[in-house]
Amino acid sequence: MPYADDEPGRKGLMRRYRELQAEGRLCFVTFHQSYDYESFVEGMRPETGNEEEGVGFRLEPIPGIFREICALAEQARTRPTKAGSETAWNLEGRQFWKMGLGAIGREAEVYENAVSGNYIALEPNRKLC
Repeated sequence: MPYADDEPGRKGLMRRYRELQAEGRLCFVTFHQSYDYESFVEGMRPETGNEEEGVGFRLEPIPGIFREICALAEQARTRPTKAGSETAWNLEGRQFWKMGLGAIGREAEVYENAVSGNYIALEPNRKLC
């Protein structure tokens, strides 16, 4: 659903954004140099045992923010949708094509022309599915 580039359109877009965020279907994270691998993907964190297990600690794998978002996306992807709902997409019988700006390393002029001409090229002979 397109939203107009004005104040009412922005409000509609933000309303939809908040709906998707509340449903757990939308989340943003930016990898920043202050993140370490353990915080972003997965880390081994020390966990202390109870007194019955003795003194010391054990290392437990703890998912980072990226892994948590991936798990939520997988849950949303596999969650059943109601027929006729806005999120239920029926792609049966549809055709898809790759859109590109020329073959990498071989058709630089296609890329340059498309960028300068503000268009993209559709190659109908390269059907993906």
